[in-house]
Amino acid sequence: LLAMIAAERARAFRSVNYVLCGSRGRYGARTSARFLERYLKEITPHSDIGMHYNYGTLSQVDAFCRQKDQIGTLTSQVPVVGRAHYLVMDPQDSFQFWEAQGMQFDESLGYPDGVGYRAGIAGPFKPFDPGSQKEASIISLPLVAMDSAIAFQFGEEYEAAIEALVRHLSVVGGTFTLLFHPGMFANPEHPETEGMYERNLDIFVRYDAVSKTPLAILSEIDCDE
Repeated sequence: LLAMIAAERARAFRSVNYVLCGSRGRYGARTSARFLERYLKEITPHSDIGMHYNYGTLSQVDAFCRQKDQIGTLTSQVPVVGRAHYLVMDPQDSFQFWEAQGMQFDESLGYPDGVGYRAGIAGPFKPFDPGSQKEASIISLPLVAMDSAIAFQFGEEYEAAIEALVRHLSVVGGTFTLLFHPGMFANPEHPETEGMYERNLDIFVRYDAVSKTPLAILSEIDCDE
């Protein structure tokens, strides 16, 4: 994780780190609170902190609030941005649920096994709330590409494929969102993603991409309003 942050800083980029805590297990947290607290102290000067909603928090108010409160005890940043673990969500009601729990920005909408624009848009938007028949207050920024999905879909030709997407966005305008797990960075068990993070960042640099975290986007929206 620290090496990833160093790669970002060398290119004047920033990222948001989504913290997964709460219930432990295959579909839950993999790191104890003791270690989470230690590494959060190391990265918070350089990265924003968000909430990686635990698998068991979908529509479960008590479980969701317990996890959110725990993150608040581990860092001074109260999470208002989040992403669902395994991207598990229901687009019919998850946005309304997260908004009711105080989340302002979400990055859960995306393909876990493919690269592309799941919402048909390359940028943040306010989803439609079927209950109120109006746009919601929470902002959704759909995921474009995830580390394992890039390797699965494009194989060794991933650089050319990602550059084609970025080149297109540089012409028409838009946001390229990249999800990269620390466990996929410089991990000998995943040789297919070795060097992938830095190469993707270098593509963004070549096309003069501007790095913005969800908190930065929220700040700009607040200023505009």
